[in-house]
Amino acid sequence: MRLPFSLELYYENPHIHGDNVAANENLMGWNGMLIFDKVVENLTANGLMVILNNHMSDAGKCCSTNDGNGMWYNANYNSEKFFEAWRGLADRYLENQMVIGFDLRNEPRPDENSGMMPTWGSGLEVNDWKLAA
Repeated sequence: MRLPFSLELYYENPHIHGDNVAANENLMGWNGMLIFDKVVENLTANGLMVILNNHMSDAGKCCSTNDGNGMWYNANYNSEKFFEAWRGLADRYLENQMVIGFDLRNEPRPDENSGMMPTWGSGLEVNDWKLAA
């Protein structure tokens, strides 16, 4: 199972209310990462292997060249935050052998907001996805 998350979910860890948990009212008011942990726990306990997917930096609807999420970093979450989140998630799920991989970033693409274009092998830290990965 490819399980997407945003850097915003990881860092802001919002309380979840309302329609977002209507089917599971017992989760009302829980923090987002605690719910994410429960999803991982239940998927893996039921025999599904999980690949974590950093789908976006800011939570929202994906994917366009002007959503501010084309690169692995953005104005709200810099490159170091991207790497820090992955280190944190690696530690968080280290003991769960059913978490089998990381899909580092969903669809790196041009980012019209920053004027950046991801490359593969340019050697520039600012846009080289090969270096970042």
